[in-house]
Amino acid sequence: MTAEFQSTSGPAAERSAGPARGRRAPLRPIAALAGVSPYAAPRRLQAIDVHLDANEGPALMSEVALRRLAVLGADALQRYPSADVLEREIGATFSVEPDRVLVTAGGDEAIDRVMRVMLEPGRVAIQLAPTFVMIERSARRCGAEVKSVPWSDDGSIPLGALLNAIDDATAVVAIVSPNNPTGAVAPLDAMERVIERAAAVGAIVLVDLAYVEFADEDPTIRLAQQENVAIVRTFSKAWGLAGLRVGYTIAAPEVIRWMRIIGGPYPVSGAAVRVACDMWRNERRRMLACVEQVRNERARLFDLLRDLRLDPLASQANFVAARRRSADEARRLVDALASRGVGVRGFERDPQLERLVRITCPGDEATFERLTHALRAATQPRAIGSDRKGAPAGARGSIRGTDAGGPPVSDTSPLTAGRTAEITRTTDETAITCRVTIDGAGRSRVRTGVGFLDHLLTTLALHARIDLSLECRGDLHVDDHHTVEDCALALGSAIDAALGPRAGITRFGCAHAPLDESLARAVIDLSGRPWCEVKLRLVRERVGDLSCENAPHFFRSIAQTMRAAAHVDLIRGENDHHKIEAAFKAFALALREAARLRDPASTDFPSTKGAL
Repeated sequence: MTAEFQSTSGPAAERSAGPARGRRAPLRPIAALAGVSPYAAPRRLQAIDVHLDANEGPALMSEVALRRLAVLGADALQRYPSADVLEREIGATFSVEPDRVLVTAGGDEAIDRVMRVMLEPGRVAIQLAPTFVMIERSARRCGAEVKSVPWSDDGSIPLGALLNAIDDATAVVAIVSPNNPTGAVAPLDAMERVIERAAAVGAIVLVDLAYVEFADEDPTIRLAQQENVAIVRTFSKAWGLAGLRVGYTIAAPEVIRWMRIIGGPYPVSGAAVRVACDMWRNERRRMLACVEQVRNERARLFDLLRDLRLDPLASQANFVAARRRSADEARRLVDALASRGVGVRGFERDPQLERLVRITCPGDEATFERLTHALRAATQPRAIGSDRKGAPAGARGSIRGTDAGGPPVSDTSPLTAGRTAEITRTTDETAITCRVTIDGAGRSRVRTGVGFLDHLLTTLALHARIDLSLECRGDLHVDDHHTVEDCALALGSAIDAALGPRAGITRFGCAHAPLDESLARAVIDLSGRPWCEVKLRLVRERVGDLSCENAPHFFRSIAQTMRAAAHVDLIRGENDHHKIEAAFKAFALALREAARLRDPASTDFPSTKGAL
C-alpha cells in the first residue's frame, strides 16, 4: 500500500472520524418552513361539473388555445424554450422595451421572484388584507416579516394607514387590484402616492393586476414608467390559460435582471410560450368579447345575490363575493351549490374570510344560467317530486339538498326538476350516490373511476334526455366488475324510483342507433317484470379500461333493478368500441320513448292488469 493510502491525517481521516456507519442525522430545512403547510385548494367530495371556485378564465379561450396547441411542431418540445418573442410582443403592447419584461410560470412565480429579490430576515413586506394568499406565503418563505393593513369596510383603499405603515424596514408593498378575494380596486392616484412613499425608503411596490382586464381602468402603461414598481399579470384569467402557467412581470431593467438571476432560465415550456404568443397576437378581439360577457354576468350575478339577500361585494374582477352572516351560513351555501354540481369557493379555514363565498363568472351563458338556477334553488326552496308509491328501499322521491340558511330542502334546479329520485348504495365493494331526473335535458356528471363507463353513462343520459349525477368509489384495484355492476344496479333503482307507479307512461320503447359501421337495436318494456337478453358479439378483452364482458352485464343489471324487460342486439358491426356505444345509444333512445308520459295527468296504467 502506498504512503498516500496509509496516511492517518487529511480528508480520509476526517471522513473516518465522522458518524458511525448506520447512524443518520435528521435533515434540517430552513427556519422559514417551520409550521407552514403546502398550498392546497379546497377539495369537496361531491361530484362537481361546474367549476366556479378558482377564478379560471372563459372556456372558449381555452378551447381556442387547445386547437393552437394541437398544431405545434415537434421543436416546441425538443428545443429549450425562449420567451424572447413573447416578451417583445408584451413590451410593444404596453410601450416598454423588452428588457422591462419577464415571462414567468404564471403570476405566482413572478410574485415569488420579486419577494426573493427584495426580502430577507429583518426586512418587512406590507400587504392590504385580505388579499391573494401567495403574497404572504412568498414573503414569509424569505424569512421576512409581513404587516397587514386592512382594507376599509366600504372596500376603498386605506391610503393613510398604508402610507403610515411604510418605514425604513419596508422592502415590498403589495397591492392586488382588483383584489382577490373581494374584487375591490385601488385607484391609480392612490397607488402613485404609495409608490412615491415606497421610493423614499428604497422599497418596491408589487402591483398584481391579474384581474385588470375585467376592471373599468387599466393602469399598466402609467405604472410601467415607475422605477420601483413590479407589475404582475397573467394569462390565467381573461386569456383562459391557467393550465399553461404563463404570467409576466413589467419592471425596471435592473429589477428584471435581478429576477432572472434569482430564478431558473426556462420557467415556461416552449409549447406554453408559443400558444400564449399566438393568442396574444391573434385572439385579442375574442378575449375582449369574452371579458365583456364576464362583465355582463358579473353585473347580473351581483343583482341576483342582492335580491337573494346574500350581501354581495362590489367587484371589478371576474367574480363576485357574497358575505354571509356567519361562517356556518357560508359553509351551507357552498355545500348547497356543490350538491347541485356547482363548485364555488369558501374560506372556512381562514378566520378572516370564513363568512365569504366567492363565485366566478364563467363567461358562458348556459353555464351562467346553471349557476343562477342553482343559487335560487339553494336559497328559495319549494317542494317538487311525484308520487313515490312503490319506490324501493334506499330511494327517495326527490333530491334533497341543504338550504343556505336553514334546514334541508328540495332541489329545484333544472338538473333535478320533474320525476326525480336519489339513491345511495354502499357495500364492501362500492359506495355510490345516484340522482336521476327522467324529464331532464340530458345533462350529466359522472365519476365512476372507469373512463369508458363514464363516457357510456354520459351518452346514455344525453340520448335518454335524463339528467344524471352518479359518483362511485369502487374497488378498482381488484377489477372493474363490481363498479360496472353496482353502477348499473344503482342507476336502475333510481330510474325505477323516479318513474313512481308508472301511471300514464308509454311503457314500450324501440330504437335503432348506428355508429359508423355498427348498428344496434334496443327494445324496452317498463313492465315491472325484469328480463334481459343481450347479444353484442364482442371479440376484444377490453375497450379502454372497461372489460368487454361487463358491457352486457351492465344491461342485465340495470334491467333487473329498473324492473324492465330489455332486448339489446347488435345487428352488424366490427369495432367493439362502436358496438358497445351504439348499444348504449339505442338503449337510451328506447328508454326515452318508454318513459315518456302520454298524459301527465293520467292515472291509467298501460296494462290490462290495471297495474305495472
